[in-house]
Amino acid sequence: MLDSRTRERLEAKVRDFNTQLAEIRDNPQLSELGKREQIRELYDQARPVVEQLRAEAAKTTQTTVADLERRLFGLADNDPTAVISYRDAADRVAAIKSPAELGELMERAHRSGDATLLRAGFHHAFRKSRDPLGSDDWDALVGEYVEHNPTAGDDLAQLQHLTSPRGKTAQFAEMLATSIARPKELDDRHQPSDQVPETHQVEHLTR
Repeated sequence: MLDSRTRERLEAKVRDFNTQLAEIRDNPQLSELGKREQIRELYDQARPVVEQLRAEAAKTTQTTVADLERRLFGLADNDPTAVISYRDAADRVAAIKSPAELGELMERAHRSGDATLLRAGFHHAFRKSRDPLGSDDWDALVGEYVEHNPTAGDDLAQLQHLTSPRGKTAQFAEMLATSIARPKELDDRHQPSDQVPETHQVEHLTR
């Protein structure tokens, strides 16, 4: 998703482009060829700016998602023992197929204070909850974890907003609203009326 500053810059660039494009098209003093040349120059100047802003926004989103996933599902430190414990816990929960079985495991981890296993279970439940055909009980496990760990709530909400199908649909709509369409005048099939096509003389051969 675009941050507010980047979105404002993109929207301003799109408005400016569309305004100048309309002015060129409506200029009676320009020939069709002249309009096409000015439109091409305008488009070639605007497109790299929009693409750069969009690339920067995409990179920021990727970084944000990675940070959120690390805070929600990763380790607090890189201690070798903690890393091995987390891998073992992740392997253990990966084999679980039902929400009921995972719920029992997470409950035992909660009672015993096994935060590593509990977090691995939370991650597994979150992944399963993203499956459109999955059970709602996976969502219930995610919600229960957040209830006991309220600090994870905001991060989880932001991650869901950025990565859910609904969030991706919103990103697509946002992209359409902040994009510059290639003007029809630049279509290779479009030929200005004052551009005289080449003519070929046909020689009639006689014997």
